[in-house]
Amino acid sequence: MNQQGWIVAVLFMLSAGFVKAENSPRLSTWNDKNLAAWWQANPDPATWNSAAADLKLALLNAQERYDLEKVFENDHFRGWLVHTRWLELFDVESASDGELQAFRALSLKMEIPRLFVSSLDARDDAEKALKNLIGIAVGNPESIFHYPELAVAFSVVFDQPFPEAWPHPFTKQNWLMLGNPDPAERFGFMISSIEKKQLLLDPSDLSVRELTFAVDSPVDLNEFIYAQQVKLASPASLAALYPAVKYDFPRAQKGNFMWPHGENYHLFEIGKRGGICADQAFFVSQTAKSKGVPALFFLGQGRSGGHAWVGFLSKRGKWELDVAKYRGEKYPVGVAYDPQTWRRITDSQFRFLIKELVTTGRYESMQLTLQWAAMNRDAPFYRGLLRHARKFMPRYFSTWELEAELLEKETDAEVKEKFWRDWTLNFREETDLRTRGQVALLQLFRDAGDDREAERLEQEIFRENKSERFDLAIKVAAETIFLEMDREHWEDAAKEFDSKLSRFRKDSGGHLFYNLVQPYVERCIAAGKREMAAAAVGELDNFFKPQANSMLDQDIATLRQQVTSVK
Repeated sequence: MNQQGWIVAVLFMLSAGFVKAENSPRLSTWNDKNLAAWWQANPDPATWNSAAADLKLALLNAQERYDLEKVFENDHFRGWLVHTRWLELFDVESASDGELQAFRALSLKMEIPRLFVSSLDARDDAEKALKNLIGIAVGNPESIFHYPELAVAFSVVFDQPFPEAWPHPFTKQNWLMLGNPDPAERFGFMISSIEKKQLLLDPSDLSVRELTFAVDSPVDLNEFIYAQQVKLASPASLAALYPAVKYDFPRAQKGNFMWPHGENYHLFEIGKRGGICADQAFFVSQTAKSKGVPALFFLGQGRSGGHAWVGFLSKRGKWELDVAKYRGEKYPVGVAYDPQTWRRITDSQFRFLIKELVTTGRYESMQLTLQWAAMNRDAPFYRGLLRHARKFMPRYFSTWELEAELLEKETDAEVKEKFWRDWTLNFREETDLRTRGQVALLQLFRDAGDDREAERLEQEIFRENKSERFDLAIKVAAETIFLEMDREHWEDAAKEFDSKLSRFRKDSGGHLFYNLVQPYVERCIAAGKREMAAAAVGELDNFFKPQANSMLDQDIATLRQQVTSVK
């Protein structure tokens, strides 16, 4: 090949994103010029998959050549990684001409692909999320570039169906006025709301993660139009909206916790009729979202049973998480949905999450490492990638959870014990996560027959949680009793039950009943141990003083009836 031909060949390979040296593809510089050149070299969608495979090979070669530490410090590696992941997730074969054009238009700008890829959670349906984003771009070709964070938030929330139990246990989902789940339409509605000055917060001032808590509602947009009519001076005014929804005392006194007004669980009806705490919290949280304010609906157990309250972003960087959380009831924890994964998240975990969610390069570096891991799940270095991601943000729990899933197939007990000890030490300041690690260790000790170490650890968990987080201490105590029942040590189980019931007497309430008493009695009934079940319910009046007709009061009565009906 003459010199001119060699130059042409090198330029072509540069345009494809890599050059070859010693028969191994090597990445070229990541910049606007080379990105544009890549698209010039790959104009045909039919070639995008194979071109992405070539880029992945170049990324793998770079990792092997320079090791993990160096490649993830390199902007060129990370740039081509984003581009490759972006290409991998796009379904070329099923895309329409409009979607192909929108994908290419987004691809020519570095910002949106990078924002999207670095916002993906390991539990997202990544392909569906990208399809959502492309749909938003087709329907809103200009607005998506002005509000990319909002578009990405919609794409990662609506990648999976809402849970059947959403929004809460005191209504049925088919009683709600649900709307079109198309994120493109919902994004367009939010843009229209911005133009009409209906929002209390500017989406462009918020991160993708914050916005996931603002767009996570499938209600009909007419519901939002109604809610936008509620007069609020600022997000902080949401706190006064909760008591403004009339509390239905007669309904609560009758113990009628399910919505009793027909299959019309609509915001207008709640506003007109009032409701119990769950309805108040639902009304406030949906009104917040209609006005672009991230909000959470919390459920918790207190002395008299369940309660619902709200949390919301009152201003940039400041969350209010205890609105209408009555202190006298001593709720140790509230639980909400994380809209990106639809897993449950506690209020303490959420505080921990927002504290860790910084906008620095550390978060992006961690996320890109996790995406590279997702691209190499079967590779021998997969676990190494998870641990490398952890270095950027050691206390971000997703990286730890992914490795915990790997351990389910691990047979070496020492490896498992080391991991869970490291977990417990790492999350020593976060109660829920620390206790999760301790419980995993507890199970390892029990499986190994090391009852002495298990007893020591159980006492440690109890000491650490007996005051503020007695709910966790109760759960661990219950597991100890259930283990004795599984071993058919019924007498020991009964003694432990009486002991633990007395230990947690001062915290008698929903957590003690639902985590210990109810499952204990139901297990006794299932095993044919009616006398044990009867003895347990016979003591309940000494430990529980629930409000008349409260949910806890009704469930205690139901449990008694279960025991009485057993022959």
